[in-house]
Amino acid sequence: MHDLTGRRFGRLTVLYVSGRKHNRLLWHCECDCGNEIDLTSNRLLHVEGTKSCGCLRKEVSAKRATKHGLSNTRIYKIWSGIKDRCLNLNDTAYKHYGGRGIKICNRWLDFQNFYDDMIETYSDDLTIDRIDFNGDYEPSNCRWATQGEQVNNTRRCKFITYKGETDTVKRICEKYNVKYDRVVRKIKSGQDPTELIKKYKIK
Repeated sequence: MHDLTGRRFGRLTVLYVSGRKHNRLLWHCECDCGNEIDLTSNRLLHVEGTKSCGCLRKEVSAKRATKHGLSNTRIYKIWSGIKDRCLNLNDTAYKHYGGRGIKICNRWLDFQNFYDDMIETYSDDLTIDRIDFNGDYEPSNCRWATQGEQVNNTRRCKFITYKGETDTVKRICEKYNVKYDRVVRKIKSGQDPTELIKKYKIK
């Protein structure tokens, strides 16, 4: 056994052996920020191993947000839209979300937390989707999904997302002058609503 007591790994200083996990030694470490954490030798010695209690990742994420101006990005606008739908009584979609009891969790009231939780699987061609359509916006109930996956998960296929806007099929069709009856039949058969909106738009 290599004694790691007193050694530093990034911001972590190893203090003592605190026990075992899956037959591996656990080392009790103190982070420069004051927090303490138990880690296996593997987690510490690996070239890309743990370098802090988690504070480093948060700081990097915060710097990234500031550096790249995330308030102008798509993911920020998605988060802002979630808040409006759940909290803003004047938002046109409120009655379908906040108005029927759907909430955004306290953690996600802070954009940085939403970003940290969801950025790993984010892609510009995916939209935010609640796994339980009647559940809240929270880490355990949200995922990034394709348009088709999201449509299949909506209540009676009533909602779609088009050009970043989530609303009922009927309202989207009315807004973009599209033949509603044809579109809703095709959506129920599993076709992509974005392409249908383009196809059945009234000239």
